[in-house]
Amino acid sequence: MAITKIHAIRSTVQKSVDYICNPHKTDNRILIDHHGCGIETAALDFYMDNTKALQKENAIPAFHLIQSFAPGEVTFEEAHQIGQEFASELLGSSRAFVLATHIDKEHVHNHIIFCSTDYLKNQRYYSNRASYRNLRNISDRLCKEHGLSVIKPGVEKGKKYNEWEAEKKNNSFKLNLKKDIFDCIRFAEDYEDFLKRMRNKNYEIKGFELGEDAPKYISFKPQGYGNFIRGSHRTLGKGYTKEEIIERIEKHLQSRADWIKKQKALPLNEKNLIDTSSDKFTANPGLSNWANLTNLKIAASTYASVGSSIELEEKINLLKEQCASNRSEIVSIDKEKRILSEQLRYMQIYLDTKAYKNAYEHSRNPEEYLMQFESKLTLFDGAAAILASHGLVPSDECYSRLRDELSDLEERRSEIKNENESIQKELKELERHQDTLNRFFNKDNPKKETNEKNKDAQKQRGD
Repeated sequence: MAITKIHAIRSTVQKSVDYICNPHKTDNRILIDHHGCGIETAALDFYMDNTKALQKENAIPAFHLIQSFAPGEVTFEEAHQIGQEFASELLGSSRAFVLATHIDKEHVHNHIIFCSTDYLKNQRYYSNRASYRNLRNISDRLCKEHGLSVIKPGVEKGKKYNEWEAEKKNNSFKLNLKKDIFDCIRFAEDYEDFLKRMRNKNYEIKGFELGEDAPKYISFKPQGYGNFIRGSHRTLGKGYTKEEIIERIEKHLQSRADWIKKQKALPLNEKNLIDTSSDKFTANPGLSNWANLTNLKIAASTYASVGSSIELEEKINLLKEQCASNRSEIVSIDKEKRILSEQLRYMQIYLDTKAYKNAYEHSRNPEEYLMQFESKLTLFDGAAAILASHGLVPSDECYSRLRDELSDLEERRSEIKNENESIQKELKELERHQDTLNRFFNKDNPKKETNEKNKDAQKQRGD
């Protein structure tokens, strides 16, 4: 799993870059990657990109993104690879960034400092809820693809420390109350049934009456707790007033009805097996016979739709190989895109500063001109040297050709990504069929074995 955080850098870009590139934290700078800027000149490079986009003086020049992994879950090299894929997908091929993987603590973590402006499109990065949701989704998806766990997003904020500490010990009255309310809402047929179920859990309830003259809030007193806990937004959060509880009950009833209707409409080979291990099946022979017969029909329909189990396993392995091949090709395309975008960057710098170089060469007072426009001339010389090392002759025609090549690569990447999504969808369905047959014939679940192997490997890495 990976925790992601992001914050703005307003005035200490180079200081922040120097910190994340500390040799003691990055295996003597082996686990460092950068694109569109130099490690020592990142602040200047970011300044140029932001100035070119005509940003306001108080605009944010850069952002600092942190991606932290669970202890022992990932190797140093794999964490760095995930960081590279993360930066490439989130920032594209034309936004300067510095990536460093820190290994000095128990949890491996990536630092990505990136410019707020795209140097080709001159588009700014805006840090808000939508952009954070996007980067979180990308990080979670990459973790899944690499076989790591994913954190389920929390919905509660602002807990007091003693409540948080109590929740860690599974001893919080409020947490237990909310869990019990949730359980009772799930199975309640109406509001009265909900109250009955809560009382059966040894809760004393007051303020539960409805109507104009009724108390505003419902309150619950758990057994062994001195005070009533009010079902208000301030005490428990949203969803625990009388009106909200009734609304949640109605939504659960509607969801349950929709699910039953959907299950009835599903073909047998798309249904999941019924788990007959619970007490309600052992205590009711008729229900148990019905479930076993239904499972038999589901297994038979699944078997008929996928052919033999050997053919099914071969197809799953083939799709996994295609997914891996597509991912490798995407990584390769991303590397080509980064090279092309850097060439475009320096080509643009060359073309933008060429006039300063010509003026300097024809200046009557070269020393005075150099003092006034030294930064522009330095940029020109640097861009010319880099382009020459790539064997490129700077011109408008060459610039257009590079842009066309970059556009073709982006189109190819999009096609492969869409193909991979289709393959993964088919793979998920086939693995569900495989799981159905394995469970019916009491075979070991391959996914379970894989997870156990991963846990053993992680323990060994931790040791």
